[in-house]
Amino acid sequence: MPIPDYELAQSIVREFVKLSYNAASWEKLISLAKLQPYGCLIDALAIECPIHRRKEVAFYAANALRRGRFQSLTRGRAEWERKIWTDEEINAVIQIVQTSVRTCLDRQEPQLKVSRSMFIPPTRSAGESGIFVPWRLFCDREPVAEAEGVYVFAYFEEEPEQVVDPTCKDVIYIGVTAGQTLRMRLRQFEDTALGGSGHSGGWSYRIDYFADDWEKLQTFHNTYVTWIVVSNGGIETPGQVEYRLKNIEYAKRWGRLPKLNKV
Repeated sequence: MPIPDYELAQSIVREFVKLSYNAASWEKLISLAKLQPYGCLIDALAIECPIHRRKEVAFYAANALRRGRFQSLTRGRAEWERKIWTDEEINAVIQIVQTSVRTCLDRQEPQLKVSRSMFIPPTRSAGESGIFVPWRLFCDREPVAEAEGVYVFAYFEEEPEQVVDPTCKDVIYIGVTAGQTLRMRLRQFEDTALGGSGHSGGWSYRIDYFADDWEKLQTFHNTYVTWIVVSNGGIETPGQVEYRLKNIEYAKRWGRLPKLNKV
């Protein structure tokens, strides 16, 4: 059995904490095999981890760091940049990662089953201008419009009504395409939620909504999406529609923004 190289692990963490703040970097530190200049912690600690489970173990270990001892550092640039790391803290990072990864690998590998929407008619349009499409399970959202517009995520414990209410209490995020197509923006949300980058709402979904359940995160459990195509030549621009729905109608109705909208 390979022997852990704790000196190498310490070097990896020391290089990592010198970098500019990036919340997504915790996952890379833990599991990215080609992380420069030394590699990642899984390899330095000689943990036998199947390639297909690296994202899963990085998810749990990174969340253990974010939500535990180092919580204050991983939510803001200012704290991160003025932090002076001690050897004891470097070792604490290594210990948390090592324990979290091994605990994850000791659990049975999740059998992921992607749900399929049962109430959406087989023939579905990608969305007409000015009309919200019926709620669709996010994993069963295609076809999505290749046009600009506004999209809304909601978490429903039970099957939602076909008539869409974009400011109902179950809504968790309201977003705008910002010069991209709806299809591209929803793909960015998915990629970011699964550990990539490019969509702040997707990252909030990853670390705030299913931070303790990899299986539910992977399947976007009970997460639905709807959208509306908005032409820039119309009465309102996509940005104006988003602002009205999020900052006026939703905020007035519930006294706050949707859970995953930070601003």
